[in-house]
Amino acid sequence: MKDEWYVATILVRCRVGDKDEESWTCEEQIHVLRATDPEKALDKALALGKEQDQWYKNMYEETV
Repeated sequence: MKDEWYVATILVRCRVGDKDEESWTCEEQIHVLRATDPEKALDKALALGKEQDQWYKNMYEETV
């Protein structure tokens, strides 16, 4: 099968500590992908999203 072009929008939410405050940061990423079908494009998009799952300590020792 021939590769087709697909677009995936990934929203990355940043949360500090255990608080689930009303105010949080969000980043929108738009990726252009090539895949043979929509299911494979979705798999690629999900993999890209999982790569964004990162944790670190800020200067106040809170988990971000």
